[in-house]
Amino acid sequence: MAGKKLTFLFFGLCCTVISVAQSDPFAGTWYMQYQPDGKTPPIEVELKIASPERNQLYPAELKLHCDRFNTVFNLLLVKRNSRQLGIGSNKIVITENAFSIGNWTVYLNGSFDFGKDNKGNPFLSVSRIITKQYGLRMPDPKTFISSDATIAIELRNFLKDTEIQLKKINNENWHDPHADSILHSPALGKYYGMIDTVHVQTRDCNISFPGSKKTSNGVVSVIRNGNTVIDLADLSYKKPAEEIVLDTGLNIIVFFADNYGKSAASTGRLNLDFGKRKISLDFSDDKDVASSFIVARVYYYPPNEERSASENELSKLSPEYRTQNNDNVFYFPDEKRTNALKLRPIDPLQENTLLREAKLLGNVEVNSKQITMAVWDDAVEDGDSISLSINGKWIVQGLAVKKRPQFIVVTLEPGQNKITFIADNLGSIVPNTSVLEIIDGKKRRSFMIDTNLSQNNLVNIIYDLKPGE
Repeated sequence: MAGKKLTFLFFGLCCTVISVAQSDPFAGTWYMQYQPDGKTPPIEVELKIASPERNQLYPAELKLHCDRFNTVFNLLLVKRNSRQLGIGSNKIVITENAFSIGNWTVYLNGSFDFGKDNKGNPFLSVSRIITKQYGLRMPDPKTFISSDATIAIELRNFLKDTEIQLKKINNENWHDPHADSILHSPALGKYYGMIDTVHVQTRDCNISFPGSKKTSNGVVSVIRNGNTVIDLADLSYKKPAEEIVLDTGLNIIVFFADNYGKSAASTGRLNLDFGKRKISLDFSDDKDVASSFIVARVYYYPPNEERSASENELSKLSPEYRTQNNDNVFYFPDEKRTNALKLRPIDPLQENTLLREAKLLGNVEVNSKQITMAVWDDAVEDGDSISLSINGKWIVQGLAVKKRPQFIVVTLEPGQNKITFIADNLGSIVPNTSVLEIIDGKKRRSFMIDTNLSQNNLVNIIYDLKPGE
């Protein structure tokens, strides 16, 4: 009996250890209330952090409340090491009531540092990067009306100078549509400190820091897939150079500003040289002034392996059921495979339709290089016609939406694939509606497509090429 108890105890301890090991120390909700004198309204801060992508990129939501002032920001946090998260300077306003604090949010920069108090309770403290000139136009306190000025100045001083320490109140990952959108924000035209995804066909990369010591300085670091490549390099003293080898699939390269140079607009520039493809990450760019980091998501996939994999997949498709073929799409007949899709010829890209405002329906992660999209009208077949593009290239134009599903097999690029749905007309019943189902093996995900002549629909499909594929 004692042996059984010891066995159960050992098993329970193992489960506890595994659970603790698997939980992310940063993800969850953090909170702080600040009231220095007991007279002014307290400032409340709530930080919600989602589970990370590749254990490195953390979408987050920041809430500030003081008296009648309420605001909600979305931002990106990036792991610097096991105890630090870099704080994104680009904090996108979701809601803001009473008044705006503008660029004062840049004072909350640097990193969130993880620690524990004497009782073992976790907290995040802020280590700021201080400079006399942030290089941004700051709000003038004189422009606030008298009833708001006191609160506004209190918020500014809090963000700029107060010792901030957030206590963890729960371990629940932040779940919100905005969280996923932050990770794929370049496709939505928003900038959280992450540039557009880059695809390269060589795994060798040369790292260098151009510019003079006077115009390009500061202390910087470079991290690739969580591993430090360059650590705390003082560019006003020496500009190091390194060579790295990319992993197959997604590589996350982060350029950190650990300390500013003589001005916030001059803290260094990083060049990534992939042979034919070159990338520059520059803290002096307007969008990155006073930033703590710049993120580059780089996909490497071997050209020869990519072609052979594609050919192997295509050989499995029976030619009698293939009605049209361009670089990455195949059109199939309906479920009974009796009639091929009737498509008009693909015209040159019509920029005016792709420049319409786009509504994001969602992000889908898939495991297969080729996925099937099924499109049909689940209501009345009323003459709706749509066009589809993938990554700015037409898949099909003038597809008449029918009651029966019509199937399109798409070959994806590694990384993010932006599928845009455009209404060619409004049919006899406004708006132009249809159902989209994305089929990845046994996994299926459905969306209601609801487009008009001024708004497209957008779905991001993320395919991560695994090593060995």
